[in-house]
Amino acid sequence: MKKFLLVLLVISVLSLTGCWGNKDIFDDISPYSNIWTYAEVQMPDGTIKEGKIKSWADYDSGDAIKIVFSDGTEIMTSYNKAILSKEKVER
Repeated sequence: MKKFLLVLLVISVLSLTGCWGNKDIFDDISPYSNIWTYAEVQMPDGTIKEGKIKSWADYDSGDAIKIVFSDGTEIMTSYNKAILSKEKVER
Protein backbone atom coordinates (compact mmCIF):
# COMPACT_ATOMS: atom_id res chain seq x y z
CA MET A 1 0.00 0.00 0.00
CA LYS A 2 2.87 2.38 0.78
CA LYS A 3 4.41 1.74 -2.66
CA PHE A 4 1.10 2.49 -4.35
CA LEU A 5 0.73 5.78 -2.48
CA LEU A 6 4.34 6.72 -3.26
CA VAL A 7 3.84 6.03 -6.98
CA LEU A 8 0.58 7.99 -6.95
CA LEU A 9 2.31 10.91 -5.23
CA VAL A 10 5.20 10.93 -7.73
CA ILE A 11 2.81 10.85 -10.71
CA SER A 12 0.73 13.65 -9.20
CA VAL A 13 3.75 15.86 -8.56
CA LEU A 14 5.15 15.30 -12.06
CA SER A 15 1.78 15.99 -13.66
CA LEU A 16 1.09 19.17 -11.73
CA THR A 17 4.56 20.63 -12.27
CA GLY A 18 4.40 20.04 -16.00
CA CYS A 19 7.48 17.81 -16.06
CA TRP A 20 5.66 14.82 -17.49
CA GLY A 21 5.16 15.51 -21.18
CA ASN A 22 5.81 19.22 -20.66
CA LYS A 23 2.07 19.96 -20.47
CA ASP A 24 0.45 23.01 -18.97
CA ILE A 25 -2.32 21.47 -16.89
CA PHE A 26 -4.28 24.69 -16.36
CA ASP A 27 -3.90 26.24 -19.86
CA ASP A 28 -7.54 25.53 -20.78
CA ILE A 29 -8.79 27.34 -17.70
CA SER A 30 -7.95 30.87 -18.76
CA PRO A 31 -9.73 33.82 -17.15
CA TYR A 32 -9.77 35.44 -20.61
CA SER A 33 -11.25 32.51 -22.57
CA ASN A 34 -14.84 33.84 -22.56
CA ILE A 35 -14.17 37.58 -22.54
CA TRP A 36 -13.28 38.11 -26.20
CA THR A 37 -16.24 38.00 -28.58
CA TYR A 38 -15.01 40.15 -31.48
CA ALA A 39 -11.78 40.20 -33.49
CA GLU A 40 -10.01 42.23 -36.13
CA VAL A 41 -7.10 40.71 -38.06
CA GLN A 42 -4.82 42.50 -40.51
CA MET A 43 -4.36 40.28 -43.57
CA PRO A 44 -1.10 40.17 -45.61
CA ASP A 45 -2.57 42.40 -48.32
CA GLY A 46 -3.42 45.07 -45.72
CA THR A 47 -7.17 44.46 -45.57
CA ILE A 48 -8.87 43.91 -42.23
CA LYS A 49 -10.95 40.79 -41.51
CA GLU A 50 -13.38 41.48 -38.69
CA GLY A 51 -16.24 39.64 -37.08
CA LYS A 52 -17.59 37.70 -34.14
CA ILE A 53 -15.36 35.01 -32.65
CA LYS A 54 -16.54 31.41 -32.49
CA SER A 55 -13.32 30.29 -30.77
CA TRP A 56 -9.66 31.17 -30.44
CA ALA A 57 -6.47 29.52 -29.23
CA ASP A 58 -3.00 30.74 -28.40
CA TYR A 59 0.17 28.70 -28.59
CA ASP A 60 2.98 28.62 -26.04
CA SER A 61 5.64 28.06 -28.69
CA GLY A 62 5.49 31.63 -29.96
CA ASP A 63 3.26 34.59 -30.61
CA ALA A 64 0.79 32.71 -32.83
CA ILE A 65 -2.96 32.88 -32.34
CA LYS A 66 -5.67 30.96 -34.19
CA ILE A 67 -9.05 32.67 -34.53
CA VAL A 68 -12.19 30.95 -35.79
CA PHE A 69 -14.84 33.46 -36.81
CA SER A 70 -18.57 32.74 -36.54
CA ASP A 71 -18.78 32.51 -40.36
CA GLY A 72 -16.35 29.54 -40.25
CA THR A 73 -13.24 31.40 -41.41
CA GLU A 74 -10.09 30.21 -39.62
CA ILE A 75 -7.04 32.45 -39.45
CA MET A 76 -3.69 31.75 -37.83
CA THR A 77 -1.68 34.91 -37.33
CA SER A 78 0.65 36.76 -35.00
CA TYR A 79 -0.54 38.66 -31.93
CA ASN A 80 0.85 41.76 -33.65
CA LYS A 81 -1.78 41.47 -36.39
CA ALA A 82 -4.86 40.73 -34.25
CA ILE A 83 -7.13 42.65 -31.91
CA LEU A 84 -9.53 40.79 -29.62
CA SER A 85 -12.26 42.75 -27.88
CA LYS A 86 -15.60 42.41 -26.12
CA GLU A 87 -17.45 44.34 -28.82
CA LYS A 88 -16.80 45.89 -32.20
CA VAL A 89 -14.17 48.62 -32.09
CA GLU A 90 -15.64 51.85 -33.42
CA ARG A 91 -13.31 54.01 -35.52
